[in-house]
Amino acid sequence: MDNKEKNIMKDNKKKILHIAIIIIGTVFLLLSAFHTNIWFDESYSVSIANHSFAEIWKISSYDVHPIFYYWILRIINLIFGPNIYLYRIFSVLCIVLTGLLGYTHIRKDFGEKVGILFSYFAFFLPAICVYAVEIRMYSLALYLASILGIYAYRIVKDKFSKKNWIIFAIASLCLAYTHYYGLITSGIVNLILFIYILIKKKDDKKYLKCFIIQAIIEVLLYLPWIGPFLYRSLKSSGGFWIKIKFPNTIMEILNFQYSGVLSDPFSIKCIIALIFAVALYAYIISLIIKKVIQDKKDKKSFLNAGVWAILVYLAVILAAWIISIKTEILYSRYLLVITGFLAFGLAYFLAKEKHIIITFIILTCITGMAIYNEYGLIKENYADSNLEAINYIKENIKEDDIIIYNRINMAILNTYFPDNTQYFLNFGHWGVHEAYKAYAPSMKIVEDWEFLNDFQGRIWIMDSENSTYVYDNIDKNIVETVEEWKHFESDYHGYKYDINVVEKK
Repeated sequence: MDNKEKNIMKDNKKKILHIAIIIIGTVFLLLSAFHTNIWFDESYSVSIANHSFAEIWKISSYDVHPIFYYWILRIINLIFGPNIYLYRIFSVLCIVLTGLLGYTHIRKDFGEKVGILFSYFAFFLPAICVYAVEIRMYSLALYLASILGIYAYRIVKDKFSKKNWIIFAIASLCLAYTHYYGLITSGIVNLILFIYILIKKKDDKKYLKCFIIQAIIEVLLYLPWIGPFLYRSLKSSGGFWIKIKFPNTIMEILNFQYSGVLSDPFSIKCIIALIFAVALYAYIISLIIKKVIQDKKDKKSFLNAGVWAILVYLAVILAAWIISIKTEILYSRYLLVITGFLAFGLAYFLAKEKHIIITFIILTCITGMAIYNEYGLIKENYADSNLEAINYIKENIKEDDIIIYNRINMAILNTYFPDNTQYFLNFGHWGVHEAYKAYAPSMKIVEDWEFLNDFQGRIWIMDSENSTYVYDNIDKNIVETVEEWKHFESDYHGYKYDINVVEKK
């Protein structure tokens, strides 16, 4: 067997390994995906998908996220009907498509090792494992941001291609319409590309021309959303629920990708993830320094693709921190939008590491944390306790019964019982009327007890978190108890239900 045949066999083995990672990764993510539990954020996605495209535009303009993901859910809804399984599978599909980029794009641009490692990280980074099965926009944003980075690179490294520009522009615009971290990412990548073209491509006018054309088109197509964006920014100022706290926030940013949770950063799980992250990043920095020194000797630019990917990741975090001086938006979960850049940066430098044992240890640690997370997800998502409260209500609720609650997390009931009118007791007078029209027409927002004046019938009082606020404050002179207090605890996102059924004559 000559060297050519040996190389072909070697390449085929790498391709088989790569495909195996994609298949195993897909199955791995799907293990925890087939359930119908939802928590509040997911219930918002499910409920808003029941509205028309125009209504989604209007409602989402008061929400903290743009419209593109919700529009896609609406398309799924129109084709298949409201289906929690399909909404969840779509999130997994976006991660699978991201992993496939390692095979279809990154492998061709940077070699087999980088492609394999990128696909591995796309499936097995613990944060991705957790959020890949959520009915939220993070998987889609991660996929779009990865495409954005790939085609920004192809624009400057490949021969001039209008196809590259078109795909880059579409990804950039869709990303900006998917998440506001996506808007920041699109802005930063476009700025870097613009500066690069001015410096490196100044003699080839068609690059600058294409950039200006696509930038103008992007801006024009985003202009209709500028009003909602500014409204959301001003509305959030001083009143957004995200709060930056040091050192907690820094610790969360470091450990989130490897713990996959947003909990006490001083918990054992988060501390272990933090130690691993610090060690990993220190090691990657050492590899970058070695690469810089080598490139300096070879008189090459140290600003390679791996460095640029990490710089974009850090730049988005820095931009979010600067914006947070006015409006606090620095939140670890939002880093999922740019995780593709981190995954590529890690893949790029680990692929160049000659000490295979070190890479093996890193991948083994990440795999161990991913399996631990997935095991926890499977236990949580498929726990018998999850639907006990829902099943109890289904078995006992009547057609004309109403449901009332004062904690908005109970709006998940809108998904399970859309035919029963529900009332959110907004006694705190939050300015949520427009955003929570996602739950209309089933859920109505009230700010006093007057809605009961003309009502006669049974009332399901849904207190939660071991609080009986609603039951304690309803006028006992106008109602009588039908079903005594019932308490349920769900493993899924730790939901607690305290249920009383009363009747108003």
